[in-house]
Order: sequence, then C-alpha cells, then structure tokens
Amino acid sequence: MGRIAVSIKAKSLDLLVNRVKWVLSSYDERVIAEARLDYLHEIDLDNLFERLSPLSNRLIITYRRPDEGGVDKSYNIGKARKIFSRLKEMKPLFVDIELSTISEIKEEIDTNLIISKHYMNNSPTLRSIVEDVKECLKLGDIAKIVTYPKVFREAVELLKLYKLFEPNKIIAFSAGSLWNFTRFLSLALGSPLIYASIPGEAVAPGQPTVDEALQILEVLEA
Repeated sequence: MGRIAVSIKAKSLDLLVNRVKWVLSSYDERVIAEARLDYLHEIDLDNLFERLSPLSNRLIITYRRPDEGGVDKSYNIGKARKIFSRLKEMKPLFVDIELSTISEIKEEIDTNLIISKHYMNNSPTLRSIVEDVKECLKLGDIAKIVTYPKVFREAVELLKLYKLFEPNKIIAFSAGSLWNFTRFLSLALGSPLIYASIPGEAVAPGQPTVDEALQILEVLEA
C-alpha cells in the first residue's frame, strides 16, 4: 500500500525544519514529508542540508520551477543545478525534479528520483501524456503527472495510466477541489504516494489534510 507525503511550505528554514520534525514525530512510517524548498525566502544550502540530513530517510526534496507551480521568483536553472548537485550528500528518500529541469541540469543525482510533469495551462491527450510518462521512467524511478482538467472526462481518463504502466511507478492525479477524488482513487489504483498537507497549509488546490489521507489509507488497508 502507498504512503502519504505531507507537502510542507515555509518562508524560513527554522519553520520548515520544525514542521518536518512535527510531521515525522506525529505519524508513523506510513507518513513522510516533502520539503518544498521553493517556498523558502533564503536558501542556505550548508545549513539546510545539515539540519535536514538526519531526517532524510523519510524526506522528499522538491525545488519546483515556477512554470510548473513553484513560487520562488528568483528561480533560475543555475540555482536549481546548485541545489540538486548537493543532494548527493544528503541522499533523501526521493528527489522530485521536473522532466524539463532534469534535461537542462544533466547532473547525476545519486538517489531515488520522482520525475514530474505538471500540465498547468493545457489539457493534453492521454497519448501525449503516455509519451511523457515513458520519458519520465527512462530518467527516474517514479513518474508524477499532474493535470488541471476542465471537464470530468479528462480527470478520469488520466487514471488509465495505472492500467498502462506498473502502478507503483506512477503518481497521477488532477489538481483542483473538483477533482480531489482522483487523489484518493490513485491510491486505490496502486500509486506509491498520495500528497497531503498540514491543515490550512495546502500547497495545491484539492490537497487533502494528512488526517484525511490517513482515513482513506486505513480503509484501503483494512
């Protein structure tokens, strides 16, 4: 059965570390944390890695680019390259990096990779998405696909990916409060992760709280 990844945003490193520690100490091994570095106002890599490294076995590191939902206005590929190259030292459970970013960075990151693709402003065909998934799986361990559909059919069609690929290598869901059911269905279909939030701190529309996700997980495990 899949695990719950709690996406954590914070403007300061102190707050980020405190929230990560709170999540990991409050819940069992079924729950891990995703540290969203793009929310930090300042990124001191030495300090960040020193403080997060002891937690790395239950940690996803994400530095999201703005055109795929990131919030760091000072983002540039050089800054991303510097962050991702340092992850070799930390070796978190997963690093989430966009398909478009990894092709630009061309750095070998010695850890498990979630290669992600967020379709922010369009509704691609399933055939087009399948091709992107193939590319993601060539470069990483898990393909993460997020769409922003306009109609119900588009949201449901995305879930066909779980029949076309090994389910434990796919994280596919639609963002938005109308489509949050796809997050829960993805878990039932074999997704290795469902993304959740601390109450009141969602990083994406339709993201459930960690306790809501746990309730679904417990039903599936029963």
